[in-house]
Amino acid sequence: MYFSDFGSSGPFAGGTLLVLPVTEVLRMRLGADGHGSLSWPIPNLSVLIGSSKYMQAVFHDSSLPGGFSLSNGSKRNFGP
Repeated sequence: MYFSDFGSSGPFAGGTLLVLPVTEVLRMRLGADGHGSLSWPIPNLSVLIGSSKYMQAVFHDSSLPGGFSLSNGSKRNFGP
């Protein structure tokens, strides 16, 4: 899972990476059914109120020309 504080995009492995610049990378494993989960602790900091985090999953897929598959991008807002 790639994370960014910005929602910029750019080409990546024949697709579009929607989380540029990447500021954090967390690895996860998928089961045979293609499902997986990821724990991402969110600290209790007031500085996060009103901020956003952008995320997108990137999967190794040797059947594709670029070798990767990209999920849809997601934006998470923190605070009231």
